[in-house]
Amino acid sequence: MRYDFKKTEAKWRKIWEKEGIYEPALKKAGKRKPFYNLMMFPYPSAEGLHIGGVRTFTGVDIYGRFKRMQGRDVFQPIGLDGFGIHSENYALKVKKHPLEHAADSEKNFYRQLGMIGNGFAWRERLETYDPGYYKWTQWIFTEMFRRGLAYRKKQPVNWCPSCKTVLADEQVIGGECERCGSRVIKKDLEQWFFKITAYADRLLRNLDGLDWAEVIKTAQRNWIGQSLGAELDFPVAGKWNFVLLHGFQGSPRANFFPWLKKELESRGYPVTVPELPDPKDPSEAEQVGYVLANVKFDANTVIVGHSLGAAVAMKVLEKLKKPVAGLVTAGGFARADFIDHPRPFAETFRWRFDFERIRRNAGFIKILSARNDYAVPQSEGKLLRDKLGGELRETAARAEHFCGKQEPDILDAALPRIRVFTTRPDTLFGATYMVLAPEHPLVKNFKKQITNYKSVQAYIQKANAKSEEERIGTKEKSGVELKGLRAVNPVTGKDMPVWVADYVLSGYGTGAIMAVPGHDERDLEFAKKFKLPVVKVVVPVLHRRMLDARSHASGVEEVLAVQSECWEGEGELVNSGRFSGLHSDKAKRAIVKEVGGRQKSQYRLRDWLLSRQRYWGPPIPMVRCETCAKAGKGNRRDMPGWYAVPVKDLPVKLPKIKDFRPKGTGLAPLAAHREFYETKCPGCGGKARRETDVSDTFLDSAWYYLRYPSVGSSQAPWDPAVNKKWLPVHSYIGGAEHAVLHLLYSRFLAMALKDAGHLHFEEPFMRFRAHGLITKDGAKMSKSKGNVVAPDEYFRKYGADVMRMYLAFLAPLEQGGDFRDEGISGITRFLERVRDFGQSFRSGAKANEKIERALHRTIKKMTEDLDALKFNTATSALMVLLREMEEAGPNDVTASQWDRFLRLLAPQAPFLAEELWQARFGKGKFRSIHLAEWPKADTAMLKSETFTLIIQVNGRVRADMEVPAGISEKEATELALGNERIRQFLDNKTPRRIVYVPGRLLNIVI
Repeated sequence: MRYDFKKTEAKWRKIWEKEGIYEPALKKAGKRKPFYNLMMFPYPSAEGLHIGGVRTFTGVDIYGRFKRMQGRDVFQPIGLDGFGIHSENYALKVKKHPLEHAADSEKNFYRQLGMIGNGFAWRERLETYDPGYYKWTQWIFTEMFRRGLAYRKKQPVNWCPSCKTVLADEQVIGGECERCGSRVIKKDLEQWFFKITAYADRLLRNLDGLDWAEVIKTAQRNWIGQSLGAELDFPVAGKWNFVLLHGFQGSPRANFFPWLKKELESRGYPVTVPELPDPKDPSEAEQVGYVLANVKFDANTVIVGHSLGAAVAMKVLEKLKKPVAGLVTAGGFARADFIDHPRPFAETFRWRFDFERIRRNAGFIKILSARNDYAVPQSEGKLLRDKLGGELRETAARAEHFCGKQEPDILDAALPRIRVFTTRPDTLFGATYMVLAPEHPLVKNFKKQITNYKSVQAYIQKANAKSEEERIGTKEKSGVELKGLRAVNPVTGKDMPVWVADYVLSGYGTGAIMAVPGHDERDLEFAKKFKLPVVKVVVPVLHRRMLDARSHASGVEEVLAVQSECWEGEGELVNSGRFSGLHSDKAKRAIVKEVGGRQKSQYRLRDWLLSRQRYWGPPIPMVRCETCAKAGKGNRRDMPGWYAVPVKDLPVKLPKIKDFRPKGTGLAPLAAHREFYETKCPGCGGKARRETDVSDTFLDSAWYYLRYPSVGSSQAPWDPAVNKKWLPVHSYIGGAEHAVLHLLYSRFLAMALKDAGHLHFEEPFMRFRAHGLITKDGAKMSKSKGNVVAPDEYFRKYGADVMRMYLAFLAPLEQGGDFRDEGISGITRFLERVRDFGQSFRSGAKANEKIERALHRTIKKMTEDLDALKFNTATSALMVLLREMEEAGPNDVTASQWDRFLRLLAPQAPFLAEELWQARFGKGKFRSIHLAEWPKADTAMLKSETFTLIIQVNGRVRADMEVPAGISEKEATELALGNERIRQFLDNKTPRRIVYVPGRLLNIVI
């Protein structure tokens, strides 16, 4: 009888869906223990499903069917990650609106996904562009904002000139956009971020306890990049003197002023703190005139102004004839608009400033704004930054409005110094120069002190045109000395030159390094090029002993005894004053203490950049009100004027607009649509503006696993009772390329949601395995090579069962495999033999002990292999079993044996297995084979039935396998060639001959 796979597959798809055999008991109590079997969220690309995706999805399905037959209630949902640049770029290419393209690709994708025979829970499917889904994506954003984990700031960001949007660090691969391959540049933009760095230690610590593929855990450890070290401060050389100006109702004896004066004087700096006249009812003319008449200013003066004292300082700077060294404002303002109540000086001061003249006279400028300020809105700090330039530091003061007895942030800002992070404080005596990243704020702050500023600026412009990879990967070092600026080594007291060089990055550490050319290869290369001094201060312990012997014998100086040009290891200190002779471990702690440094853990990880200047994504649900910003009002005190859209007003729907093309100006397409961005302020009810950027698509996919079990719920993103039953995910399979994108983001979000009380777990995926990649005829698939395999024609020609088994047979799921058309014929013949055997099978045979032993051997092998995702060797074992059954003949196989064979076949070839099962055992009420019990191996039947086959390649032992006793040469060869370790040694070469010694070994000659 001819087997019509098209008709059979269509029949069983319809029956399975009607009977709901893949729909778990999500809410109600069930007899089976829940098992959440998840595959990585697919995004619907323009070409539809590709063969690599089919292999992954079928692999996940094989595992899920296996677990279902082991008695678990398996939940295997599916959906589409349809927002994002991939889909939008294709829509632009074909001149179709992304909404229309989404509808087309959704239809095509689900058709293809239905074709592969997976046991999907179709009722729970979801799409990220569905407003019913992204309503809750937006809710998550608002929750992160309310908890202080979402913030907005301006900084240099990765900009893709082709996609015309910013990219997170994780989306830049080798200096190129991971989506389109364009070279990424830096651009200053104000963006939304998630504070993932607040969870760096937890993200790192939890990895040890996860049952995850080691390659993924290693990738995450490297990306988080913990370094244990210390922060050290290097004073900027200069004879600084300080002028401290108090504010309204203040005096030199109030708040932090006595403490700050003492701290500065203890460092040897002169300090003047004038008592400004009439502090309770001050006037501009009186206070500014008093300061100009009674205080001396010179090129080394740093003015520190607190509150109204900052306004007085700016008025003084307007009138000075020569510039000073710097200006520091703490709780300063340029407008008399206060949060709590009006002040009398609002009428006695002129609130107009010559910001250009202040900027010219101020030298470096640092602006401190307190998040816990009761009087001055944080918008004033931003205004001063915008008008004056300089560096804005938003911080939490010790007491509101910087009115504490001690305010360390003010001391830190007032002292001109360079802060570095180093893992080697033991080498501090060997620091001979300093290097700043081109983006370091000190370069602009000390513009007036730097005598060659034009040359420095030209160098910085060139550096900004390079990617980070180009900067750190270039062997030839480049840089410019900041002439007129010197730093002081805090342990030697010696002045050092300060350079700017592009091999130092602003995003790592503090953006500044102490250069120790005797103990760092990069620093040595730089020192050689620019003829900078090299001092060696650490030697290996063994070398130290030799040094001692030579020194006693001939008085050789220690510095001459260090033979290696650059010793990067630890050892004993030399040329380090009283620390000489200490081992590096002890010296690190002692030197940090000596110079007042701080022990610290530093992470490579940077905060997650969320904003995208595109159209196709969920609008960021934030509203900005300028009126509330001036009044210091908003959802958060540290971000006045910003409100999260209330949940009752979600979703903020993405409107269908015609001009959805990215602008490339730093503004998203929605910024051109007044009907979208004009809205009412949730706080005061006045006019406000919506955020027009959309959020990164990785936010959509960072929580989808939470939504699947609760699809359809409109009142909450998930049902806590359902999630308690099904989560965290038991098994998750996906691509290793998402190790530091989707997987890291998902872990972070779960931790944050748990801390907020929304989840009962903090690690979302109990087990994760990364699938391997498919090649075609030995070459990586790509459009340019024309070797991309589209699955549709193969499924139409061979059917789902053949393609599923062929893809499973290529290699273990965690390893790559090579797709070759000729390999499909072997699987086709195998399934034809299964079909023929099933059609000729007649019940009534007596038990055949040899077949029974073979069955139990296969059951054991397949159970172990399927659990380890080694589908190729599981398939091989099934092939060996069929051969033994064929040799016995269909009349010598019992119904029980045939029943168990079909159950072993079912996960990989679900349609044929169901067809043959129902033909033999389907009587009365429908009972699918996929709900039948997985066979169990009887260990008593396995004794003396196997032996260890030694496998050699060119005479060298490369692997061993437990195989059935009496296995034929052909079967042994088949198993050996399917072994993943052996395949590595074969390197796609065809064996010249096979030498088989029965019961002992098999040698493959290549």
